[in-house]
Amino acid sequence: MKSFALIAKALVKIMRRNTNVFLFLYFSIIIYNLSMDKMTIESKENIIKKVQIIAEKVENLVSKTTGYNLPITYLTIFSHTQQEYKNLLDLCSKLGIKSEANNGFKFLLKEPIQTIGGFIKNIRIREPDPYRSQIGCADVQVQDYTKFKLQEITKHPENLRIIKRPDYEMIEYFDLNTNDVLAYVMSNQ
Repeated sequence: MKSFALIAKALVKIMRRNTNVFLFLYFSIIIYNLSMDKMTIESKENIIKKVQIIAEKVENLVSKTTGYNLPITYLTIFSHTQQEYKNLLDLCSKLGIKSEANNGFKFLLKEPIQTIGGFIKNIRIREPDPYRSQIGCADVQVQDYTKFKLQEITKHPENLRIIKRPDYEMIEYFDLNTNDVLAYVMSNQ
C-alpha cells in the first residue's frame, strides 16, 4: 500500500509538470489492468491465472468491505462473447468433469487451483450476459448466515445487498468503484 501511495504522489508531480506524460502513464496502467482482467484465455495456464486473479479480487472485496477472510467455495468466470464462452468451455473440459449449471456449465477440477486463500475445486463458466461486465464472481462461506446477515447488512449498505430467490436468499458483495468482481454468501450453503 505504501508503494501505491508513492506512485500516486509521483504521478501527481508528473501531471503538474507535464500533462502528456501523465496521460500516457495513466492510460498505460489502465490498459495493463484491462489486459490482465479481460485477458484472452487460450491455454490451461491462462485459465489458472484468471481463476487466481478473480479469487484475489474477491478476497480483497470481502476483506475491504467487512474485514473477513472468507473461504471461496465456488468460482465463476464470466464470458463476454460467444467465442470466448466456447473457448473457455473447450479448455475447461480438459481440466475437469463438466456438468450443467445455471447460466452455463460447471467443472469439478481434476487438480484444484491454488490461490492466495486456498484451493478452488469447482469453477463455472457463465454464458455471455450484457448485465455482467465483471470478470467473475465467487461464493464465499460463513459459519452462520443468519448471524452474518443481521450483523453486516446494515453496516455496509453501499457494498452489500440481499437477493431473494424462491428457495433461498443470498448476500451480494459489490463495489461500484471497481466493479470487476462480485461475491455471494448463500443462505443454503
